[in-house]
Amino acid sequence: MEPKLANSSHTAELDADVENHAGEQQKEESYIAKINDKKIKVDGLLASPIQPHEQHDNLIPLKIMLNWIGYGTIAITPNFGPLTKERVKEFQKDQGLPITGIIDNSTVIKINKIFHVMINDPEIKLASIKKLKKDLNRIGFSGIMVSDKLGPYAVDRIKEFQSFYELPVTGQVNVDTLKKIDEILNSPLREGKRHRDLPILKEHLNNLGFGKVSISNKFGGRMKRKVKKFQRKHGLPISGIMDDVTRFKLYEALAAAINYAEDKHPGIKRLKNALNQIGFGGIEISSKLGAYTIDRIKEFQAFYELSVTGQVNADTLYKMDEILLSPLQNGGRHEDVKYLKENLVSLGYGRLPITNKFGSLTQRKLEQFQRDYGLPVSGIADKYTFKKLDQIARYQEKLTYQHYNVTFEEAIKMHMKDESTAQLKEKIIAIRDYKDVETYFDPANLLKDDKDKFQLLDLSRPRVVTNEVLHNYLKGFDILKDKEQAFIDAGREHGINEILLVSHATLEVERGSAGAAYGIPVDRSGHITYVEKDKDGIKVTVPGETAKTKKWVYNIYGITDESDHSLSCRAKKAFDEGWDTLEKSIIGGAPYIKGMYFVNGQRTLYSMRWNLANVIGKENAKSQNTIDKDWFFGQIKRLYNIYRQLDSYILYLEVPIYKK
Repeated sequence: MEPKLANSSHTAELDADVENHAGEQQKEESYIAKINDKKIKVDGLLASPIQPHEQHDNLIPLKIMLNWIGYGTIAITPNFGPLTKERVKEFQKDQGLPITGIIDNSTVIKINKIFHVMINDPEIKLASIKKLKKDLNRIGFSGIMVSDKLGPYAVDRIKEFQSFYELPVTGQVNVDTLKKIDEILNSPLREGKRHRDLPILKEHLNNLGFGKVSISNKFGGRMKRKVKKFQRKHGLPISGIMDDVTRFKLYEALAAAINYAEDKHPGIKRLKNALNQIGFGGIEISSKLGAYTIDRIKEFQAFYELSVTGQVNADTLYKMDEILLSPLQNGGRHEDVKYLKENLVSLGYGRLPITNKFGSLTQRKLEQFQRDYGLPVSGIADKYTFKKLDQIARYQEKLTYQHYNVTFEEAIKMHMKDESTAQLKEKIIAIRDYKDVETYFDPANLLKDDKDKFQLLDLSRPRVVTNEVLHNYLKGFDILKDKEQAFIDAGREHGINEILLVSHATLEVERGSAGAAYGIPVDRSGHITYVEKDKDGIKVTVPGETAKTKKWVYNIYGITDESDHSLSCRAKKAFDEGWDTLEKSIIGGAPYIKGMYFVNGQRTLYSMRWNLANVIGKENAKSQNTIDKDWFFGQIKRLYNIYRQLDSYILYLEVPIYKK
């Protein structure tokens, strides 16, 4: 493959940087020595390698650097797609690294080193420099002659760009600078794009006298010309792109125009309509601001935690538009609409189809909720509406019912007939006769006890806690800190209560070094590698990294395929499943936990304990082992204790109903 550097002398030197895996020592050229000797701070070192098809925030700066040093045309996103994999492989081949297409720390360090040396070399010539100059010209830092060498004038323009966008002013081409340029150029508010925000922004430009732009969601050539005109008037970089700085300047200009005019400005009518629409109503629509409108502005500012001045300022106008442009209103679609509807239904606001569509019925129910709880009645679900919903719904209990076609008495007799007294004694405590079975079997008795009701917990229902609540709980377990999203994803993907997964995971963590949660070093066959350590003057053998170590694996739930639950079996299982990160172990191991519980479609510990599917005669029911009472009550205790420590939760209970 041809090297990527435009300068042939640099190319030859970089080609020399090839690691000799056969053990032969190769002489590196001066440029490579310069790269390897360079002491740089490498940000974004990885806890584990980034694999193709994964998403990772660290990919964005790495892609920027790869594009810059000549492995270009990679889209700057957190997605690891096929093109990125090919470019990484090309880079690894050119730099003498193992050609895997996987981004490990060796690859990260090498990318950083080459990039940082190149951006500090004033003599280097690159195609990337040409592109940079073109991009700076496009976004309003213009007048730069396009060539493949940076030059002092381009450095000055880079400094101006960095200063304007509040970046460290170095004049150097660094990742933050390139990232900001890419962000501006890829704004959805540019020519040829459509965006839901454009009608309001066009209306603002029209109200400021920048021509009659047609009100639509399309950013056309006329809109670009008007944006350039606005930028020119207000001393902004003239790009024709509605970036964040231009947008906020638009709100500042509109606020100044309204305050200066005091009356008869078209923006005043729009302001009044907006306040009425978002729940600060009762305002008569006219072209004069008036004392009552000022009072309502103050109320709006106080409610949304803005500076309470009563004046029309940029922050106030920006917040109004943010609410009005929310997809969480009539006609919008968003995943959070499902959560909104579920909460409204659970609080007694009628039936709503649990979909991501926000319709007129949802609007009416939401308006009623907002009215009942003293919120601005807008029918728009903003963060304060969700905050109130969360407060009310912090500790919810939701019951569903499972109907059985036998009477309560018949079900008990089936149990007495199906199992020996000895087996039943293993199932319940101190059983003496039929009456004892009746006591423990009756779900009505379980519902009366805060702990016993967990026997009826529907373990197939995920989303019982928020990310924030689970994050706060997991902070007490060092290795699980910040892993709440993995548990929530595992629950949603595999249809299992995330707290059940947490219960099993924390049990493995509590084993400490004897467990598989903290990572186990294994060789290429999945066998643990060991090292000798001194412990109180005695040599002991413990798992550790050696020359034979291929990777570290994780088994957060301690899963094995055998009755042998030794550390070696847990490590082998993790190796075979490819659980080389904690997140993979959390999500990949969830189906195994589900398989432990959901036999014959049974979703509660109660139905497992009494083997309802088998005993009551469910067709094609599989045989189930007798449940050990210590295991059973241990599960109840752990789940109960974890739920008690959560700041909020939804307790989904499935209650059996026997025929009358």
